[in-house]
Amino acid sequence: MKPLFALLLCCTTLLAAEPAKAPIGLWLGVLKVGPIHLRMGLKVEAGKGDDVKATLISIDQGRVEVPFETAEFKDGKLTMKYKPAGIVFTVMPNDKGTALSGDFKQGEMNFPLPMDSIKELPTDKRPQTPKAPFLYDSEEVKFENASAKIKLAGTLTKPKGDGPFPVVVMISGSGPQDRDETLFNHKPFLVIADHLAKNGFACLRYDDRGVAKSGGKFADATSADFATDAYAAVQYLKTRKEIDPKKIGLCGHSEGGLIAPIVASEHPEDIGFIVLLAGPGVPGSTIIFEQIRDFSSGTDEKKKEQDARQFVDAVMPILQTKGDRKEIEPKLKARILELIDKETDEKEKKIANDMLPSMVERISDPWLRWFVLFDPATSLAKVKCPILALNGEKDTQVKVQQNFEAIESALSKAGHMNHKLVNLKNLNHLFQTCKTGDLSEYGQIEETFAKEALDELTTWLKALK
Repeated sequence: MKPLFALLLCCTTLLAAEPAKAPIGLWLGVLKVGPIHLRMGLKVEAGKGDDVKATLISIDQGRVEVPFETAEFKDGKLTMKYKPAGIVFTVMPNDKGTALSGDFKQGEMNFPLPMDSIKELPTDKRPQTPKAPFLYDSEEVKFENASAKIKLAGTLTKPKGDGPFPVVVMISGSGPQDRDETLFNHKPFLVIADHLAKNGFACLRYDDRGVAKSGGKFADATSADFATDAYAAVQYLKTRKEIDPKKIGLCGHSEGGLIAPIVASEHPEDIGFIVLLAGPGVPGSTIIFEQIRDFSSGTDEKKKEQDARQFVDAVMPILQTKGDRKEIEPKLKARILELIDKETDEKEKKIANDMLPSMVERISDPWLRWFVLFDPATSLAKVKCPILALNGEKDTQVKVQQNFEAIESALSKAGHMNHKLVNLKNLNHLFQTCKTGDLSEYGQIEETFAKEALDELTTWLKALK
């Protein structure tokens, strides 16, 4: 053996024998769950001895921090676990220690989550978020939903002065939402409330039941339950001397745009107007079908259409039957297994089998079961007050043409005369100016709520008699 070669071999052996080090530091990656892209930060700190501490930071979900219960570095891999959410996150640093390959598992679902080393977490520019001092009054309030025996917390903003002022009650979209409908560090309801107060309107926005400062339980509640929360807000406002009781209106976004007509149809004497922001006009089953089709993987559009239709047609009859969750879950599981067995792609079949328990749990959820069986036309046809419907041209979640046609049809058949439907160009489901309307853009766009949508809203409100 030549001396130089022997020396190189020796150095290589020594380097290979050096133990790998835990990836102490700050890391950043993007978790891609279908059309949803979430920036995730990872903070790894040295603990006692060889121990490490790790924290996951969901940047686009309000910078929520998840401190892992265990973090073990062994054989070049750092494995972190958070049992309450069923999360197991495993990362492996590269040779230079500048990047991590990552495997993120939650329940039966696995997603790659590579990460790069960073010095600090990114900050978002949200120029529309209002900042004090304000030229209007803002008050923390609480009100009771007597029928549900819960108290809800919110914020009432109103112009300076004694009033009485017209008021808008904000109703959030699907999922547990705070009073600002915070998403990707955007606060659209706060932006809307600020704009309304500056234009002479009071506004009440509140945390969903079971969220933030509101009492109650969010899980298992349906849109019908949330409608009672919205009406409780109306009843509370009728007790406020600064509020004009004849000019109390509702403004609902997405699912909230389904809830507003329910409240207005059940309590016509109390509701002066309603505004639908990307509110659905077609049955929930149609929206679910389109979302399954549009957000599924693959490029074969015909196959995606067929698979989505086959799935919806298979589960809908079960959801329409009477019976509680425990009764329908075995039927759903058996029916979905039949569909999985017909799948010819072994990889897709394995993924479907792995996801089966969570899939059955999600489909049997009372909220989803109520939603897919409800047709908004039934409540829209009973609304007597003025209606404004705004939709974004590039909304991929509640598509404007399809839903506007259904809303117009329901209102026209009922003889409703005072309604206006506005299709806003280049806006997405959140009413941001966008390029494609894809969900992955939501967090990347600095704009929270387009000025043209805000102006359309207040112009219409001011024109009401």
